[in-house]
Amino acid sequence: MASAGKDSVLQYRRKVVGVIGASDASREAIEQAREIGSAVCRAGAHLACGGKGGVMEAACQGFVEERHRLGGMECGVTIGILPGEYKSDANPYVDVIVPTAMGMMRNMIVVQTSDLLVSVAGGSGTLNEIAAGWQKGKTIIAMSTTGGWSAELAGRLIDGRRPDAIIDAPDTASAEKKILDLIGPAPSRS
Repeated sequence: MASAGKDSVLQYRRKVVGVIGASDASREAIEQAREIGSAVCRAGAHLACGGKGGVMEAACQGFVEERHRLGGMECGVTIGILPGEYKSDANPYVDVIVPTAMGMMRNMIVVQTSDLLVSVAGGSGTLNEIAAGWQKGKTIIAMSTTGGWSAELAGRLIDGRRPDAIIDAPDTASAEKKILDLIGPAPSRS
């Protein structure tokens, strides 16, 4: 396919926002993850995550509830990239289930699939995804009021390989604004 043809097709592709975070998070972090999921839906993007519970389930739930409120699939879909081999392990809000049977290596697939990452709370698995995203040059937004690695790394450089810092989002309104600024408007299919 010629370059111009490929460019015309690419303009219709939705962006993918990866939401990463703790499978066991505080009530406040879960609520912020749900609100981030809603924001991703309103932005017209797809949402990718690890497909399990905690932050991942809350983000998917917020996305699906917002899509229902808006009346349809215009928002995109939720994508759950599971560490195990069983689709039944996905949370009930995942639209597209990808069972990898790769354990924590699935974190790399979440990162690679995403155009940008939003981190909510998080332990060592989230740190792994943040570090991979950093090395792959992905823009990372960290919810600094949710604790964990998100709070620890918000506004910081991980190392000197790139000049930008992890973006600090102290609340979901600022995170939503940053998401919209970064991915632009949803593609028009008319």
